[in-house]
Amino acid sequence: MSFKANQKQSPYIAKELEKIQSKLKPFMKKSTIYTFISMPLITFSMMHLGIILFQIGISQEMMLVVVIAALSGAFGLALFKESMHVNKQMFQTSVDYMTDRILKSTKIPDQSREQYLDQIHTEPMKAVNTFCLFLEQEERIKKIEEGAVSIFGKANDMTK
Repeated sequence: MSFKANQKQSPYIAKELEKIQSKLKPFMKKSTIYTFISMPLITFSMMHLGIILFQIGISQEMMLVVVIAALSGAFGLALFKESMHVNKQMFQTSVDYMTDRILKSTKIPDQSREQYLDQIHTEPMKAVNTFCLFLEQEERIKKIEEGAVSIFGKANDMTK
């Protein structure tokens, strides 16, 4: 998931995307660490096991090396699987944040909120784009309301 605000997006949307990123930062750090540790372990064990099995052959003297390579490979695969689990948690956390944010909005009509929520749940890979569309609509409504208030405020000042 990419939460980088492009140049077309307003500061309002960028601020919301930064909030999501701050919630996901611990997950991203953990996933990155697990992946960077697991890849060398898996590579090391596969290379050593391949060399031992196909070129040298397993003998009593090589058994310790085989066990160490197998254990490091198993540990690497476990870390990689854990990083995948953390990625799923990260994705779910971001979808939960977007859902809560849409539900808490008072500016958007209920029907529109339901449409955004349905779209996020039916097409989770487009959740960030859907959330940005929601934020754009919310920002437009907010600006319209502020414009109407300032217009009426000026009109009231003129009558006095």
